Order: sequence, then structure tokens, then C-alpha cells
Amino acid sequence: MLTWINLGPRRAEELVQFAQGIADDPSAPVLPQLRHEFVGYGTNVTTIEAQQGIVYHGRMTEAAVAYCNCMEDVKARLRLIKEITEGRSPLGSEGLDGEVVCLLLRKVLEQIAFSSLIAHRETYEAVHNDLGSIWRAKRLLERMDKLHPEFYPSPIKRGVSRHLGVHHHFDPVEDGFLTKDEFVFLYDTASSGIHTWNPFKDAERVLDFQRPIAEWIVRIAALLDHHLVHFAGTKDLWLIQMDSPEDHRVHAFVAPMVTEFPPVPA
Repeated sequence: MLTWINLGPRRAEELVQFAQGIADDPSAPVLPQLRHEFVGYGTNVTTIEAQQGIVYHGRMTEAAVAYCNCMEDVKARLRLIKEITEGRSPLGSEGLDGEVVCLLLRKVLEQIAFSSLIAHRETYEAVHNDLGSIWRAKRLLERMDKLHPEFYPSPIKRGVSRHLGVHHHFDPVEDGFLTKDEFVFLYDTASSGIHTWNPFKDAERVLDFQRPIAEWIVRIAALLDHHLVHFAGTKDLWLIQMDSPEDHRVHAFVAPMVTEFPPVPA
């Protein structure tokens, strides 16, 4: 039997609708009625600010819609993992729960990687010709890191601006989120749990995640909750909100670069 370290507690409760959250087709386009385009922001190393929000109806690029769809799938799979780690699984086996968690974790990480590919398609295609065939998330991250070191989501949190007329101010999240190195570790560890163990393998049948799965979910959520997508060769970016208060869907905000800020109060 394979031993799962830090999988999470098990309880007797049964989840009635185990697949709740991914019943809808994740590939269906996400086209909410409203999208916001921020017309101003700051890009120094400590703050991101938006001066004015202008509402447009249905104004989103195809890439941004595809990116939001990937993030919706990530949210659904994280919810399922949370149900399992809290003991609300109908499978009745810790071993099976572990395998399902590993599969869901790997798919979450793959979606994060492929979301980056969606956002940075032109940068990737300028060098590589396997856009439709690359599948290994870890290899994709390695390639993207060489092409555009700022490709990885940049987590941010709301703050308070010193400038007049600034409606939205964001500071970078310094810690507590899934780093690129942790992404690779979690991808490798989860991948080891989705394959049948070779009975002739001379090694202890233990899979150690080093942290509780529930903590990994928190770290992934901290990475994505509000994050920036930086593009190569421009200061323009996307601001991604994973749970909009309007409709609880993923929203993308397009932020072009500006050079001047409102004054700071005396």
C-alpha cells in the first residue's frame, strides 16, 4: 500500500455531489456582461495603481477570455481537492483519495502553465513551433522562464494609495504563495501519485508532499486570488480577479501604461 504523507484528515461524511463545480463545460466561453479597463496604473517595484475604471460591455480579447476559462477550471478543481482533504469524499479509501488529489493537483498546475502559454503565445511561438503539442507543464515553465522571466503570475493585494483620485491600489504579495520552485516540486510529487507503483521498484512506497495538501491549496489561492500577467516588451498588463463580487466569476482587467500620477496630498 502506498503511504500518503500530509494528504489531510479523513471523516465519515459523504459528499453527495462529488463532481459539483466542474459539471459545466470548462471550455465554454466566459463572457460576463461587464469588463473593466483600467486606464492608469503604476509599475514601480512596490505598488500597482489604477486611476480610473471605465466599464465596457463585452470588451475582452479572445486570449483573455481563454485565460479566464482556464482560471475557472482551476477554481473548480481546487474546490474538489478541498472537499477531499476535509474528509467529504465518497470513495471510502485514503489511497484512492490520494490518487484523485494528485490527479486534480497536476491538472491545476497544468492549467496555470497553459494559461501562461495563452497569455504569452506570441512570445513562445517566436522561438518554438510546438504550440499545439507541448504538454509537460514543467518543461513549459522552463521554456517560458528563458523567454520571459516575468511570465509567472505576480500575486497582489489591495492597499491604500497616497495619490488623489486613485480608486484601486495594489501592493505585491511578498510570501505565502506558490513560487516557481514550489510549482516544480508539487508537479513532480503529484505526478508520482497518479501512476501505478511498480511492484519491482526497490524503494519505500511513500509520497511526501512536505506540507499538508490544505496548505498547498492556500498557497495556490494566494498566488492567483488577484494577480498580474506581465507581457514581454511592454508595460501593459492584465489584472486577474479570481472571484468578482459581481458574479463570482474570474474577471480580467486590461491595464495600459500611463506615465503620470495625480498629485500626493500635502
